[in-house]
Amino acid sequence: MFRNNESMILVVDDDATLARLMAARLEWEGLRTITAESGHAALQIFATERIDVVLTDLEMPNGDGIWLTREIRKIADTPVILLTGHREDHRREIRNLHDVTVIRKPVASIDVALAVEADLERRRAC
Repeated sequence: MFRNNESMILVVDDDATLARLMAARLEWEGLRTITAESGHAALQIFATERIDVVLTDLEMPNGDGIWLTREIRKIADTPVILLTGHREDHRREIRNLHDVTVIRKPVASIDVALAVEADLERRRAC
């Protein structure tokens, strides 16, 4: 899909194993990744690296996906993909976020890769 791509994807999940699995799939597709285990850690990375897409879990301690998206929106319009098993619980908050894709868990890693590809293509078209 993305061979020889310079895009950087920030993968954020408090479940380190899941973050590594998602990152491995994206790397297999030819993307570069950085992982973080909380929204706060992700925001620190975001401040120092050029990130093209953020892939984050919705519910995490130390800065959830909604908080992280709001903080990112203060400084950039980088696409965010929220992974959640509890979409209904946060419907109103999610609806008020700009340029966010929501994917319900459990999710196949290929679906995540396709969502990242779509966000990268949209970003290139702008």
